[in-house]
Amino acid sequence: MATGGSIKSRYRGRLKAFVALIALSVFVVFSGSDVLRAMLAGQWTELVDLRHLLSLGLPVATLILDGIVTSDFKAVLVYWKWRNPLPGHEAFTVHGPKDSRVDMRALETEHGPLPTDPTEQNQLWYKLSRATADHASVDEAHCAWLLTRDLTNLSLALLIVSAGLAGTLRVGGWEWIVLVGAQGLLYVLLSRVAANKGIRFVTTVLAEAAASG
Repeated sequence: MATGGSIKSRYRGRLKAFVALIALSVFVVFSGSDVLRAMLAGQWTELVDLRHLLSLGLPVATLILDGIVTSDFKAVLVYWKWRNPLPGHEAFTVHGPKDSRVDMRALETEHGPLPTDPTEQNQLWYKLSRATADHASVDEAHCAWLLTRDLTNLSLALLIVSAGLAGTLRVGGWEWIVLVGAQGLLYVLLSRVAANKGIRFVTTVLAEAAASG
């Protein structure tokens, strides 16, 4: 049975590559022209600059910030809801009935009257997710949800750290505006993708549970 931890180990390399790519783009904006100019002129001492060093430390700061954030708050960042943000909180009242794969009658026959309270919905859905975790479709949907959720969180962490770095170093200009704007847009787009993947994970569990009942 796959767990969140074992699933995350399968895509951890993608997360690191994502952070490295964004961090590289930030470094180019902050220090790229200065570093290139110093290298061409052979002025190696100018490479040891606080701005360059802080730029290179961006990935570390981002990963630390990501590690502090809890799973529940990551869901808040995806669904933009403070209370009951997980799609499992609406598994039986909203998401299940909307998915044509889910036999709601079969679920009700198997588990009695389905809950309407958000907490109770998530609790029952979680039990079903554990019972169907070894199904290939559930494992795939779970992995897609966790990956996109973590990418969303990392994109926001990168945006926050980058903006803080820019404020500290007093970096401005249109290049920085474009970079921050692109990071903000990336966060919004990833959050929408993650939201859809989370709902898909919820309904896939319900569909498999109904078919197995």
